[in-house]
Parts: sequence; C-alpha cells; structure tokens
Amino acid sequence: MKATLSVDNTYADGYQQTIVYNDVEIPTPTDLTDPDYWASDHLYEYTGTGTGRENVDAVYTVTIVAADIPELVGYEIEFGI
Repeated sequence: MKATLSVDNTYADGYQQTIVYNDVEIPTPTDLTDPDYWASDHLYEYTGTGTGRENVDAVYTVTIVAADIPELVGYEIEFGI
C-alpha cells in the first residue's frame, strides 16, 4: 500500500520538526477496525529527526494524510512519553 505520512517530532528540549514522507510503501493492515498494532510495527520507523536527540524524551505523532485505502486517511497514532 502507498501512503503519505506526516510525522510531528516534538522533543522535551523544545525542538519540534514535521517531516512529510510521500508515497511510502507500507504493508496493508489486516484489521482496519483496530490498526494500532499494525501502526506500531510499520509506522514507528518513520519517527525521529536524525538530529542527535536519541537521549531526549520525545512524542512522535504520525498521521496518514493520503493512502490507497481511504479508511486510513486521517488515522493518527502517537508514540513516546
């Protein structure tokens, strides 16, 4: 499945960055009624900024803004503390 993801990376030190990934190829979820498990396995890898903040607490919000499966458009999951 192809999707466009918007990832908000917010760090405890005040740094914030939004990254958009266009036309990402990710596996299709098998259960659209509860996609959180699927998202944890396949969307978490897009979080972070690569700016050397591995030891800073953070919250990552991933939103599917476009997808081959219309039911997933607007789906959002939050990772972190």
